[in-house]
Amino acid sequence: MGLQFMRSLVLSLFPRAVREALRVGVVGLTVLLCVAWAQAQPTTSPVPYDAEHDARERARIEQERARAEAQYKQARADCYQRFRVNSCLTDARRARRVVIDRLRAEEIVLDDAKRLAEAQAQKQRVEARQAERARQEAAREQEDAERARSRTQPRGNVPAPANR
Repeated sequence: MGLQFMRSLVLSLFPRAVREALRVGVVGLTVLLCVAWAQAQPTTSPVPYDAEHDARERARIEQERARAEAQYKQARADCYQRFRVNSCLTDARRARRVVIDRLRAEEIVLDDAKRLAEAQAQKQRVEARQAERARQEAAREQEDAERARSRTQPRGNVPAPANR
C-alpha cells in the first residue's frame, strides 16, 4: 500500500516526466532526479571582471591543466606495467577528464565575466556617443533658433519699410 501511494503521489506531482522515468526504470528516475536537482541549484552570477584577477586565474588554470596532463602521462606509463592495462587506462582518462572539465567550467566563468564587461563597456561607449550627438543636436537647434529670432527682430537704426 505504501509503495502504491508514493507512486501515485509522485505521478500526480510530476506526471509526464515521472511516467517516462518509470518506464525506463530506477536508473531513469535517478537521472531525472539528478537533472531536477541540478536545475534547482541557484545559478551563480558572473564574477565582476578584473583583468589582473583574470590573468592570475588563467595562469593557475593552465598550470593545473599541465599538472593533470603530466599526471595522466605518468598514470599511462604505470598502467602499461600492470596486468589490467585497459581498465587502468580508462580510470586514468576518467580522472584526467574530471580535472579538465572542472578547469573548463572555471574558464567559462572567466570568459562570461570578460564578455559581460566588454559588452557593458561597449554599451557605455554607445550611450556616451548618443548623448554627445544629442547635446550637439540640441546646441545646433538652439543656434538655429537664435539665428531665426535675430532675423525676425527689426534692427535698431534701420527704417521700417514704407507702405505703398
